Amino acid sequence: MRLSDAFQNKDIPADLELTVHLRNINLGHNSALMEQCHKLWEYATLVDRIKTNLAHGMAREPAVEESVSYCLEQGILTDFLKTNRSGVLSMLRLLTEYNEKEHMRRLKRDSRIEGALWQSRQNIFDLLEDLGPVPEDIQNQINTMEDMDIIRGWHKAAARAVNMDDFREEMNRIATAGAKA
Repeated sequence: MRLSDAFQNKDIPADLELTVHLRNINLGHNSALMEQCHKLWEYATLVDRIKTNLAHGMAREPAVEESVSYCLEQGILTDFLKTNRSGVLSMLRLLTEYNEKEHMRRLKRDSRIEGALWQSRQNIFDLLEDLGPVPEDIQNQINTMEDMDIIRGWHKAAARAVNMDDFREEMNRIATAGAKA
């Protein structure tokens, strides 16, 4: 998977790319990996048992409890489950509550916001370049600003500015007013 695949605007080049190699560790997948790491197979067995229980209509709490008891009876993750049973039960309850669709929706929303911030910053730089070289401190302030309202204000200020000092004063005023709001 590539981070840039989540970007809404595919025309904007990624300055930094992140590639992640996913491995399916569900029971019945990646048997070579499971053979190399028996504990991973045991964990996959526990998770599979929980999923099966849930698929058969058990409520989350009893499904997790039954799965942990089953694993203890079968000698699966025995040492770990005996020592950390309550913590494991809490963790597994959280894991079974994970919603992939909601997670992906949030990732897409966040990438749209980042794309909009990037584009807005570029628009400001385009306007400022007409005034001359953009000083490094102003570049840094623009590139690190995460507040879209302040960015919009800076965009308007850049469109009205007659020189870089004029923009700097207005930029600081907008940032100060935004910080107070």
